[in-house]
Amino acid sequence: MKRTLISIFLPLLIFSYTRIGGGRGNFFVSDALTQGPGFLTLGVHTLSRMETTDSLYSDLLVALTYSPIEYLELSGSGGGIFRYYPWEDFASTWHDWNLKGKVVLPLIKVFKPGFLFGYNFPRDTVYDPRGLPVKKGLEYSGLVNLKFSDIMPSLPSLLLNLSRYQDNLDSSHTALGASLELLAKGLLFFGEYFKVGDTQRITPGVKFLSSSFSFDLGLSFLFLPENVRRYQLIAGFTYLTPFFRVYVPTGKIVGRVFSASTKQPIPATISFPENPKLKPITNDTVTGLFEAKKIPEGTIVVEVSSEGFYKEYQPITVKRDATVTQDFFLKPLKVTGILSGRVYDATTGRPLSARLSFPNTGLNPIFSDSATGAFKLPEVPTGPIEINVEKEGYFTYSLTATIRENEVSSIDVPLTPSLIRSIITGKVTDRKTGAPLAAEIIFEGAPTGPVKTDPQTGIYRQELPVGTYNATVKAEGYITQTLPVILEKDKVTEKNFSLVSVGMSITLKVLFDFNKATIKPESYRVLDEAAQILKDNPKISVEIQGHTDNIGSDAYNQKLSERRAQAVANYFIAQHGIDPKRLKAVGYGESRPIASNDTEEGRALNRRVEFVIIREEP
Repeated sequence: MKRTLISIFLPLLIFSYTRIGGGRGNFFVSDALTQGPGFLTLGVHTLSRMETTDSLYSDLLVALTYSPIEYLELSGSGGGIFRYYPWEDFASTWHDWNLKGKVVLPLIKVFKPGFLFGYNFPRDTVYDPRGLPVKKGLEYSGLVNLKFSDIMPSLPSLLLNLSRYQDNLDSSHTALGASLELLAKGLLFFGEYFKVGDTQRITPGVKFLSSSFSFDLGLSFLFLPENVRRYQLIAGFTYLTPFFRVYVPTGKIVGRVFSASTKQPIPATISFPENPKLKPITNDTVTGLFEAKKIPEGTIVVEVSSEGFYKEYQPITVKRDATVTQDFFLKPLKVTGILSGRVYDATTGRPLSARLSFPNTGLNPIFSDSATGAFKLPEVPTGPIEINVEKEGYFTYSLTATIRENEVSSIDVPLTPSLIRSIITGKVTDRKTGAPLAAEIIFEGAPTGPVKTDPQTGIYRQELPVGTYNATVKAEGYITQTLPVILEKDKVTEKNFSLVSVGMSITLKVLFDFNKATIKPESYRVLDEAAQILKDNPKISVEIQGHTDNIGSDAYNQKLSERRAQAVANYFIAQHGIDPKRLKAVGYGESRPIASNDTEEGRALNRRVEFVIIREEP
């Protein structure tokens, strides 16, 4: 049980530092923890202030603190008081003497309470009225250490005190204290708030720490009644004596550090954030092996870090004179895989040396081997990656590969000789708005792989062997369109694609004879363009909607709109051979105006035919 408690305390108590008057703490606020079993410390502190430029008040206190066991701390202090005025002799006298005892319950994570009891022996001497408070007889305090570093080593600790005592006039006082402290390498930064009655103190300070010695420095701002402010300079040191120390049994931790993705050894630093007395060590860069010696018995948090990898924290239980083996697998900051494959002539199978580039990745281009055509690229970010393969005298081949974590993704790239070449270019847009689309075009049977449009302009350009291809155009949210294209030798072919989507409504500017359903000849071109949409997208069905203004009766307008919608459907069937099953003619009369019927312009807008895509057959 004793060894267990020692192991719990040891990571917490690495450095010894005392408060003014003894006991572990900062200047005016006590810590709920003790110095550690068997630790005897000597602390000396002085508080000085100048009333005017040539007058001085100073308190000097010397304290001894001893912890016979892990949860008990005893301390006592005494000292002197000094005063200097230019109009009188230098004055000095004894300070109060006091004895204290602290009981600690440190076994609760984060929340560590304690209780302090003390007895003060006052002297009938002259005190600095704005120095340390005068105490007489019994005092007692409740203490709490909220040690957030139990959750994460980099977090601070918060010390809280509530005390009761009597002064030399037998008046009772309540004191409140709080201190926030942050431990760094060899340093402890803290800020204190302390209040007794109408007097308040705010004291920032720093402690310079080593394994057996600490030096304290701070400036206390006093806020006194009637808005009087004074300042005190505080300095001191604590010495951890070699007497009465408890033997701490130790063990050893050995292991190796690997990359979690490649399972290969990596160079790393092994440190102990809750026990700064233990120096960080590094592992062997080739084997990944490390050995940490003289680790105190008990549970200790081990931190393993390596550049380019996430840190790992692992609590390890060390036993007396035993060796604990623990390997660490660090996750890389960027998860990667491996890309490999082969480039060859599509007609002869001969291996080729080609240039492989990876747009929008930041990866440098690589070349396949001229003898084997093989290539390999390690540490490729996971996910889809675009690849362009180029060689003079061959068509560029573009493809997309998927890289998986810690796996080898293999691809074979056949390049087609570009003896007879042609170029196709064009634009992919939204059929209704004309907006450019980010699309992918696949030329069936082409040796180049999919072609992507520029998402900002919708433009594409590709070099292909001459011939006839079925071009399939895909864009997210739109109906896939497949059209034939013919490429001729040494000629640039321009082919634009307009995509539609289910629910898209296109207003057709169709003119009819007055009060009739007879289509005027000048509207044939508009209807031919609409019919081309049906031909370019053979799997879609549409609703042809007829609409009128409000001139005439509702019944008349309803019938007129139905006859006009049917006239458009009949035109598609008779002139373009569209399957009637793909067409639905509906009249809505005057029920769906898109403008006011109070003006001629509004009525003209309401007299319309709409071409609505209602579904796509699977």
